[in-house]
Amino acid sequence: MGTGTGIALLPLLPAVTSAIGIDPDSELLDRTAAALVQGASGADVELRAQRAEAFTVPTGWQADLVTVCRAFHWFDRPAFLRRVVPVMSPGASLAVLSDRSVWSGDQEWKSAVVGVITDFLGPRRRAGAGFYEPPARPFVDEIRDGGLHDVVTVEFPFRRTLTIDAFLGELRSTSFASRAVLGSAHGPFEARLRDVLASFVDASGQLLDDNSFSVIVAERR
Repeated sequence: MGTGTGIALLPLLPAVTSAIGIDPDSELLDRTAAALVQGASGADVELRAQRAEAFTVPTGWQADLVTVCRAFHWFDRPAFLRRVVPVMSPGASLAVLSDRSVWSGDQEWKSAVVGVITDFLGPRRRAGAGFYEPPARPFVDEIRDGGLHDVVTVEFPFRRTLTIDAFLGELRSTSFASRAVLGSAHGPFEARLRDVLASFVDASGQLLDDNSFSVIVAERR
């Protein structure tokens, strides 16, 4: 769910026989499809441009694992859970994955990025056509209410490097700085970001990202 460019789907393919990637943005799914062509996984993969609250799967198909990566906060979560639990096999797991976005401001270069975003879009964090509002209830409570069990949260600190191009590619897939949100300002926005980020890369042109992945796991009994 929320496949986007395949950040969660692609690494899992060597371990599965079939997978369905679902995202409302067909352009992002096109990027996933291109990556699938480049790397033969052996898994049967289907991509569907559908909303999380109204997705479909083949009749009788059930999932052993459902992943939601960097997207759960945008869902109508009760509606999604009503939809997804019936297509999970007994003993299947839901894994909700998220890392800290640039809005966490815990590194100087991320604070600089937020500065550019607010210069172009204003001080409130955008969420598509609207604005971001923090969830009213903890995700774990909503997941339990949705009928899943043994809900646990695990944190995985990590450090990675990425080029400015790679970072801009990730930024385009967000709801707060996508091409659709920026409109005609998208070109000048990326040009400004390149200028700002040039002072933060190392000798090999890489940004250092100190981050943490939060994983909420729940089971269908």
